[in-house]
Amino acid sequence: MIMKPIRLHWQLIDPITNKARWYSLTISKDLWGNMVLIKRWGRINRIGQQQFEWFDDEESLLRTIQTTHQRRIQHQYQFVENQALTGEFK
Repeated sequence: MIMKPIRLHWQLIDPITNKARWYSLTISKDLWGNMVLIKRWGRINRIGQQQFEWFDDEESLLRTIQTTHQRRIQHQYQFVENQALTGEFK
């Protein structure tokens, strides 16, 4: 069970194609104890966008995280940071 917030972060930096992007997931609980996944993305050094997604069970949350990780890697992002799940998604 997820007890404290977890943050996952990816970056894509390619000067040749002028790509400087970031993507992050924050897994937390809302005020009522529901699991929430906060997706944030944008250009590096910019504010970017965000989207919230709520989950009833941890299994579907973890499946979404794994799918997101695979997509980021397919799109040439590098996994940069994992606070609290060190090594799980490398």
